[in-house]
Amino acid sequence: PHKVNFYGPYVGSDTSEKNPTEGINLYLAHRIEGRFFKDRFSLSITEAIMYASADATIDPRIFNPATIFHNFYDPSDANSTLVVEMDFTPVKCLNIYGQFILDDLAIPGGESAGGPASSGYPNAMGYLAGARYAMDAWTGLLTFNIEGAFIDPYRGSDIRGNVEKDPLQGINLYLAHRVEGRFFKDRFSLSLTEAIMYASADATIDPRIFNPATIFHNFYDPSDANSTLIVEMDFTPVKGLNIYGQFILDDLAIPGGESAGGPTSSGYPNAMGYIAGARYAMEAWNGLLTFNLEGAYIDPYTYVRYCMDPENPSSEAYGLDYIVSSRTYVSGSVSLDCLVYDEYFLGYKHGNDCAVANLNVGWKKPDVIAVSANCFVMAHGTHDKWTRWDNIGNHGQEQWDQASVTPTSVHETGNYRYDVSDRNAVCYTLDIGLGCSWFANDSLKVFAQADFICLWNSLNRQGINEQDFQLVMGVKYSL
Repeated sequence: PHKVNFYGPYVGSDTSEKNPTEGINLYLAHRIEGRFFKDRFSLSITEAIMYASADATIDPRIFNPATIFHNFYDPSDANSTLVVEMDFTPVKCLNIYGQFILDDLAIPGGESAGGPASSGYPNAMGYLAGARYAMDAWTGLLTFNIEGAFIDPYRGSDIRGNVEKDPLQGINLYLAHRVEGRFFKDRFSLSLTEAIMYASADATIDPRIFNPATIFHNFYDPSDANSTLIVEMDFTPVKGLNIYGQFILDDLAIPGGESAGGPTSSGYPNAMGYIAGARYAMEAWNGLLTFNLEGAYIDPYTYVRYCMDPENPSSEAYGLDYIVSSRTYVSGSVSLDCLVYDEYFLGYKHGNDCAVANLNVGWKKPDVIAVSANCFVMAHGTHDKWTRWDNIGNHGQEQWDQASVTPTSVHETGNYRYDVSDRNAVCYTLDIGLGCSWFANDSLKVFAQADFICLWNSLNRQGINEQDFQLVMGVKYSL
């Protein structure tokens, strides 16, 4: 398959979206896949390119399905990746899989690699491996899944500058295992996922974390490890109706561990999150009519965590938070002739310190047309992905309600990226949207989306209100 997606012209804006850049941004990929041994083993190679141009010009060679993207050595306009994937089912119920991504590798005649005695750009690769096992149990299906990933450290720009001027050393590793059960003829499922974010400035690893039976929460090592526990539930009581929920435990003070902050006591914050929703589908007008209502409530300090030593701010370049990033190459000035890291939450997309409600109504006739209407409401407090995780509380009930209960109107701790002294209100968002997609044939899709957006107390500043109308139209073609 050969896939093309166009984005733009505002993909290259800064994170505040106040100064959007012009031009285009294009993602292009091709893939070859083989299946062997009666489909028990599969191997695939995917090559992709992110192509950007400030003046909207495109090298037409990249549209040739036989083109090798890595032959385009043009770091100002193109960034290519190579992904190798493997999937193996040696026996019934057991599946082993792995993935390798090559993002950057210094080669003779290209970029020079940095090292102990030389300056240069970093190599950037990633590795992922896992195994799944399923068995009949308790009149249902019991499943186990363990997965680990090892990513080179250069997600990690200097988090205060957010660019690749001061890359970090060391390692950052995300590892998870999961147990899941399905019951009552697959109408009810319950799963438990435990994950750990492990970081080390000197690239040392405790090998116990690779034991599938390890309980990550037994690692009370706040300088190197941050674990989460996630419980998920999915229930279909009658045909067409589905009810689901999710709970995440990021931090919880327990006797003998950290002390919790409160109105009359100082301590570290508890951090949890809740999501609940319901879906309903029914036949209507020769198609499928769907309804989806969802709500979320995320504590102010969920997903964030201090890095090495809470008493030593200089060590906090190494994060144990659940914040990851994608890279964009930005040129045009000396200060921004580099890779910029666009950071986002490895979790709920709207992050911490928010209360959200969303209603979606849609109708579709498969492979012909789809229309939808959406109403999104969010109250977002002053905390964000750069909020410093630190001692809170002991300032009275009023301060506690304003600074530590979602949504907050006061930012009590520091912030790694912004001056938050003027954040003094909850930001409210209303987004009403209409969308439509038309499938001309198996390869061609035409789509449009219109949204009317209102912000009250924008950027968490009292009295700053904004409105915007956004219209997106596009065509997607695949071979």
